[in-house]
Amino acid sequence: MANEKTKYVTGKIYLMYPHITKLYEWKNKKTYSVNALFKKDGPEGQKIKALLLDMWKQNKLGKKDHNPLKDGDEYADEQKEKGKDAEFARGYYFIKASSMFDIKVIDGKKQPFTGNDEDINGNWGRVSMSLSPYDNDGKGITAYLHGVQVLGKSDIEIKSAVNVEDDFGFEEVENQEDELPF
Repeated sequence: MANEKTKYVTGKIYLMYPHITKLYEWKNKKTYSVNALFKKDGPEGQKIKALLLDMWKQNKLGKKDHNPLKDGDEYADEQKEKGKDAEFARGYYFIKASSMFDIKVIDGKKQPFTGNDEDINGNWGRVSMSLSPYDNDGKGITAYLHGVQVLGKSDIEIKSAVNVEDDFGFEEVENQEDELPF
């Protein structure tokens, strides 16, 4: 297997589900991560797809091996079957890049980003990552996150997976202070 990392810096893309201003624990590992959304028919989507396809062929990977590039249409369909809304992903590819090490997060003026993860979700940005094939405990390609540039508000709306308003019925509460146990 050709074990060469390929550095890739995206153009302007959407940032989704970021965990980049603080470590996030997932599967007993603490990582920073972000999903980058690429329009399927846009230049960034075509560029990342071609790069990964080339790496795939060079490393003789098969259908069951890990591909970091996900199809947003398939993701939206899977989420819909689970009763969740992910329609924002239709027409896009996305790739999750992660790192166990500190990453740089900067703003559009290349200054340190001072917001938090909630300020980033669904916004425009750029991602610096390395794509690398692997052959240990499985085979595939992974994306290592180096840094994120947050460029500002976008026009995409990423909704919560659950509509909490539907979870709670309307109930008028009077004198709730009297019922508190402390």
